[in-house]
Amino acid sequence: MKSIVSLVCLLAVAGSLLTCKVDKYPPEIWQSTPIKATIGQEVLLSGAQFGSDPVVTFGQGGTAVQASIRQKTDQTITVLVPRVGVGVNTISVQNGQGITDPLSFTVLQPPPSITAITPINGLAGTPVVIAGDYLDRLSSVKFGDVSATVVGTGTPTSITVTVPPNLPRARLPLLVETEGGRQAGEFYAVATPIITGFSPKRIRSGGEVVITGKYLLDAVVCINGLPTDPLQTRVQETEIRALVPPTATTGKLSVTVFNKITATTPDSLYIAFAPAITRLNVTEGIKGDRVLISGRSLRDITSVTFGNTATTFQVVSDTLITALVPERPQSGEVNVTVNGLGGSAFYFVPFLVVLPPANIAFDPLRRARGKDVTINGQNLHRIREVRVNGKLATIISRIEGSEVRINVPADATTGAITLSNAAGSATSTRNLAVIQRPVIADFTRKAAVGSRVVIKGDFLQDARIVFSNSAGPAINDGRNDDTEVWVRVPADAQNGAILVLNETNEPTYTDVFTVQKSPTQVDFTPRTAKLGGEITITGQNLADVTEVRFGTGASAPAAVRRETSATGIVTLKVTVPATAIDGLICLVSPTGTVCPDIFFNVLQPVSGLDFTPKTGKIGIDINFAGLNLSTVTEVKFSGGKSTAAAFHMSGQFLVATVPADAVTGPICLKNDAGTVCTTVDYVVTK
Repeated sequence: MKSIVSLVCLLAVAGSLLTCKVDKYPPEIWQSTPIKATIGQEVLLSGAQFGSDPVVTFGQGGTAVQASIRQKTDQTITVLVPRVGVGVNTISVQNGQGITDPLSFTVLQPPPSITAITPINGLAGTPVVIAGDYLDRLSSVKFGDVSATVVGTGTPTSITVTVPPNLPRARLPLLVETEGGRQAGEFYAVATPIITGFSPKRIRSGGEVVITGKYLLDAVVCINGLPTDPLQTRVQETEIRALVPPTATTGKLSVTVFNKITATTPDSLYIAFAPAITRLNVTEGIKGDRVLISGRSLRDITSVTFGNTATTFQVVSDTLITALVPERPQSGEVNVTVNGLGGSAFYFVPFLVVLPPANIAFDPLRRARGKDVTINGQNLHRIREVRVNGKLATIISRIEGSEVRINVPADATTGAITLSNAAGSATSTRNLAVIQRPVIADFTRKAAVGSRVVIKGDFLQDARIVFSNSAGPAINDGRNDDTEVWVRVPADAQNGAILVLNETNEPTYTDVFTVQKSPTQVDFTPRTAKLGGEITITGQNLADVTEVRFGTGASAPAAVRRETSATGIVTLKVTVPATAIDGLICLVSPTGTVCPDIFFNVLQPVSGLDFTPKTGKIGIDINFAGLNLSTVTEVKFSGGKSTAAAFHMSGQFLVATVPADAVTGPICLKNDAGTVCTTVDYVVTK
């Protein structure tokens, strides 16, 4: 009984342990990954019971700095290493349930950063202050490859060094190296330029200015902010000679080395004011004409040019010059330019120098009255008058200087063309042939279609030759001039007068012309027929056909019947002659023989016939070999007495099915050329 009571008590204690609740679960931190990191680097903390709102601190020697949490779970926290002392620190995690035991962690020195270098240039011995961050735990400071001396102890945000001796004159990296890494700034091992003076004080663009001073080597010169051309600038240690750019304006001079270190003059360099032309009293003229040039800053003008030709001029005042139009090699638009101390200026509207016309040419060389002619040449400016063989022509358009278009006068005759302007006149070396109404003296009065017709007379060149009833002009056949033209008789020509029409559009007609025509547009049906069969030939000009031959003309003449419709259209009914063979059909007429490119097949009966098998039952297929099988229209067994058998072509063979009423006997095949039976019987078996 006592043992039973003890067991009950033990079970009661166990039950109470299972049902009780622990009130406090403090966080635990097991490890960090990595165990060393620089300030600002991410670190992963692993542990347990971090909770929903943990606080992570890094500390050293009793100090604690809260870290920024990036991600968190109950077992992991990702934080950024806060700014704490470099070296061994501890990490702790705290929440509402407690705080972890500290975990050892080493904070590494971050790379240095440079925010400013003062000054950015100097010679040996110059103290230089480097500002930035993480500049402590310093290993070295170098100007390029040369180490510098650090002045004092410095701070994490500032160190002072002295520019070492023997540095090259150059832009150098200023390298700061600490335990955490290295950072480079920019330093110029050069003194700041010093300007002691410049001359002259007044100058025009393009003139040379001399700058004196110290430390000027390799400097870039600017005038009121505009750089001078380095190829036209000579730079020495104590002197610079530079040309003033054309667009320079009055302002201070500056010299800059390495595009960074600048010195500026206290005084400005004065740029002489450039001249300007505001008006010409005329904008065109001939040699010797007087031109008034108005503008400003003209008093110092030393020359006046028309294009590249200098001329005589007189300065009347600061705003007026008179000049004479000079002699030039050719006419055309040129700029009037004035040149002086302040530079050059030209008038924005070109001046037209007019010379007499020269080298006259024209196109076409033949033209009817009232038609246009295009004239080309040199100096064709301001053309006032054009004459054709002395008759005044109307100018209808022009391209100044190079082209004039005229209308040939109504009373003009063949002769030269003369052009005139204010400077003079010029006449063409060739005559313009003025075309008049065609004249017909003789012509070929009878010819076949396609044959040559010769027309003689005057003013015939390029004339349109139109035969009666023809849809268009005839094609030239080799000669085309004013006195003689050759053409070919077109296919649609009919008997009647021939029209001759040239540029004058005044028609001239010949007497009646007779057309000898060959058959055209020939066609026939059917294109396959047996000997003795009839075909129908259609086409144009069939009335004069005298013979029809088959086999590309090899057969004997065929029998022909002519049928004429109510509208006069002739059709030929032709019987295929016994001597006909495959080939073209040729039609013979007085104009020759025509063989249209249409093939005619003479229909032939089946020949060379053989079949397999020779013996068989009703309903089997029989294979036939031979010639002209593709034209077969009917197959019958029993010597042609059976019902028609079903058949079809298979390649080069004809396949027929033995009909139900077939008996032993020859097999007969029929086409449009006749019926042919086998010389061997087909034996029907049971």
